[in-house]
Amino acid sequence: MFSGLFSKPVTVTHLLSDSIVCGLSVLSVILVISLNGPKSNPKNYFYLLLHDMVGLLLLLSGCSAAMAIGYVGRFGMVQTGWMAICDRVEKFCDKIMVSIVSSFVAIICLLVLTVMSAHKLKSAPYEIEI
Repeated sequence: MFSGLFSKPVTVTHLLSDSIVCGLSVLSVILVISLNGPKSNPKNYFYLLLHDMVGLLLLLSGCSAAMAIGYVGRFGMVQTGWMAICDRVEKFCDKIMVSIVSSFVAIICLLVLTVMSAHKLKSAPYEIEI
C-alpha cells in the first residue's frame, strides 16, 4: 500500500538519470581515448568538459529528487498531511538509502572526472592561428 505512494515517479526519474549518466560516462571514456593522440585539438577538451558537466548536473538533479522523497518517507511532512512511512515500510527506506549513497559515489567520481577534464584543458598548449 505505502510502497507505491511516494516511490514510482521518483524511482523512475532517478533510474533514468542514472542510466543516462552511465551512458554519457561510457561515451566520455571513448572520447578521452580518441582525443589522447599527439595531434589532438585542445578545443575538443572544452567540449569534453561541457559533456562531463552536463552528466554531473543530470546525476545531481536525479539524486536530489530521490533525497527529497526519501526525506518525506522518513520524516513525513506535517504541513501537507503526509506521514512518515519508514516505520511501516522499511524496505522502501533501505532501497532509497542505497540508491542515494550510490548516486553520491557516482557524483564524486564524475566531479573528479570533470576536474581532470578542466585540468587537461588548462594544461593543453594552444596554438595561435593568424
